[in-house]
Amino acid sequence: MSSIQRQAFTLIELLVVIAVLGILAGILVPTIGSVLSRGKSAASLNEIAHLRTALESYEQDFQAYPPSRLSLLGAGGLPANEGNECLVACLDTRRGKGPYHELPPARLQNTDEDQVRGSLSVYTGARDTTELYELVDPWGNPYIYFSWAEVLRGRSVPYMIDGRLTTIAPITTKTKGVLPGEGRYQIWSVGPNGVDDRGEADDITSWKGK
Repeated sequence: MSSIQRQAFTLIELLVVIAVLGILAGILVPTIGSVLSRGKSAASLNEIAHLRTALESYEQDFQAYPPSRLSLLGAGGLPANEGNECLVACLDTRRGKGPYHELPPARLQNTDEDQVRGSLSVYTGARDTTELYELVDPWGNPYIYFSWAEVLRGRSVPYMIDGRLTTIAPITTKTKGVLPGEGRYQIWSVGPNGVDDRGEADDITSWKGK
């Protein structure tokens, strides 16, 4: 076989290999993406379960769940994400039997860059910081948190979702005559699509398994 023929044959082989790799990539990439998404959803559901346990322990010690308004803590700050910020500040307290939840530093963000005067330790007994941190889900968005008082008020709050302020209200639509989180609180993640689906679609919630 001449060198020219051998080179042509090698080129054909290379093209075949590239084509096969392209086909495999087309099959595997969506599958891998789906697996990763399911993994993040499972992690979010697990984290919400841990938050529920922490909240029950907090309620046993303080006879109330954390509020979802900063003003009820005596703290100022921007209104954005304030339910989540209250949740973090209260569960991180060193009072009672706190802290009530291990808050991984990599998952704490101050997406709206607001602060309190002085230190959170003054308001809730939390760590000595002026930063109003939020606990973010595996997609980097703050979990939504409403105390029951705010659910009854139906008060809308801006949340920083995918870098944009989105107005979110507690869920007041009854299912079988019962509101989500009746008498307690509502926590949910907007899920992989980054859209508040009111606890439906791919939202991951504290009141139903996914």
